[in-house]
Amino acid sequence: MKSLTPVLYRILAKLSMAGIGEALAIIGTADVGLKGINALYQYIKDLQDVPQQVGDIRTELERLEPCLRSLSVLKSADEATQKDLNDIGLAKALNDCDAACKSLVSNFEQ
Repeated sequence: MKSLTPVLYRILAKLSMAGIGEALAIIGTADVGLKGINALYQYIKDLQDVPQQVGDIRTELERLEPCLRSLSVLKSADEATQKDLNDIGLAKALNDCDAACKSLVSNFEQ
């Protein structure tokens, strides 16, 4: 961005003859264009990070899956154990996890 400053000064010097109103209009247009370029640059940069982020999510899910699978035996637990699971919030946490995963899959499919 610092390299743009000398360019802007040269443009301003050339525009000084055209009038201050026209110069400000041109500078405003250039500013909008520069903001658009910066937004596009950031968007593309973010897209470049997506493969790494998806890989990280995949790794985390691969690590989480065996833990959750081992908890599936709790489905067939006796009534007292089921009550304890509800009391400590584990059943709700597992249901919330399931709902979040289904929502994520749904979002990816769209």
